[in-house]
Amino acid sequence: MNIRQATVHDVKQIEPLLQGILSPHIVNWLGDVEQKERSAFIRSFLEIDHNALSYQYCHVYEVDSLVAGVISHYPGHQNQQLFEPILDFLKKHYPERNDDFFEDDVDPDDYYINLLSVSSQFRGRGIGNQLISFAEDNAKVNGYSIVSLNVANNNLQAQKLYERLGYCYRKTSTSDGVPYRYLVKEI
Repeated sequence: MNIRQATVHDVKQIEPLLQGILSPHIVNWLGDVEQKERSAFIRSFLEIDHNALSYQYCHVYEVDSLVAGVISHYPGHQNQQLFEPILDFLKKHYPERNDDFFEDDVDPDDYYINLLSVSSQFRGRGIGNQLISFAEDNAKVNGYSIVSLNVANNNLQAQKLYERLGYCYRKTSTSDGVPYRYLVKEI
């Protein structure tokens, strides 16, 4: 197992992993834009500090120098602050879009897993489990007793994984028109 802090040099490998997860949000935020513009948007925020997509909140799982998986995690009370740079960009560059971009449903006392993705060629090897365990350990070290995450209602495979790992339903939320289940785990 090689889980390490992501660096700006990992962005080219992380960005494709986030495409699927972020797709419904990007469509809501940017509209029906070309793949090139969606990729550029994700990369631009991965490359800069202090936002919810930044590499600095990501850890990567490496296999033979390839990023096989990525997890983004941080204290829940930082969620709204970390989305501000993204929201400011959207309001400035896409004013015609719906400005109801963000609903902060993250409980501030939780340690929050914002994003988790494993490359399709590496799925089924326990990488997702190990990344989640890594984030949970990080939460413990930082004094948190609850880890939370959102999972799309239609992502049954991920829901089963999280439930198997001890995550339980707390509430329902909606982000960019996508219904989510907010799951929590006491650690």
